[in-house]
Amino acid sequence: MMYSAMKKILISLLFSSVVLALACCSQQPLPNRIVNDNSFTLECDSPLYNSTDSLITFPVVGGTVQFRVVPSATSLAWGMKCDLDDNWCKYTKAVETFTVKAGENTGGQRESFFFVVIGDNQQRINVLQEYIPAISFETDTVYVKFMGESSVTALLKTNIKDNIITYSCDQIWVKNLTFSRSRFTFDVAPNEDPVDRIAKIAVEAESLKDTLVIFQDMFGKEPNPLVLPTPIWVPVVDL
Repeated sequence: MMYSAMKKILISLLFSSVVLALACCSQQPLPNRIVNDNSFTLECDSPLYNSTDSLITFPVVGGTVQFRVVPSATSLAWGMKCDLDDNWCKYTKAVETFTVKAGENTGGQRESFFFVVIGDNQQRINVLQEYIPAISFETDTVYVKFMGESSVTALLKTNIKDNIITYSCDQIWVKNLTFSRSRFTFDVAPNEDPVDRIAKIAVEAESLKDTLVIFQDMFGKEPNPLVLPTPIWVPVVDL
């Protein structure tokens, strides 16, 4: 009798656990589903869309993402709007769906956004497109005379945002180093040593690196003298 009673209790507990688990699962939100103030629902099953961040992330090659708009009432009309003029990110609207499309990205990182609107309610959708990072100095070496020079510039060819790029210089005689809009500007102090000297500006971003060499002549070194052409002597004939 005791064994039978214990068996009934265990079965009852097991049944209660299953019911509780099913109830918890039923309360979980559907993947890639957004409900906006109970006025409409956006549904999207594309792996490129993250409903938690309301973000579409396109790969470098581009792609297409489709959404279905479900108003809470059939009488509610919906629309789309975008305050940006981004030609790379295009959307088309149908009766119950809209499609967002991006072509191949051959430049830097792209960012955009748009809104799905029903009445006074709207849902923002953010759009991001990945890119292939590139970074390199336009020239490998900058030459400076021993007297020094102010406001020397060096251009950086890159599609990476300035605030992501880190840089440093290994010599204190390169002064006032600044970087903005892919352009380095710096001053070079006079070289008072009897030897040539070298400094390096190193840049790094997105696991990429490059180095600019600054070569300065030793003190007193002059450029090669101008080699004059050998004169041609023409005999003078008295008339």
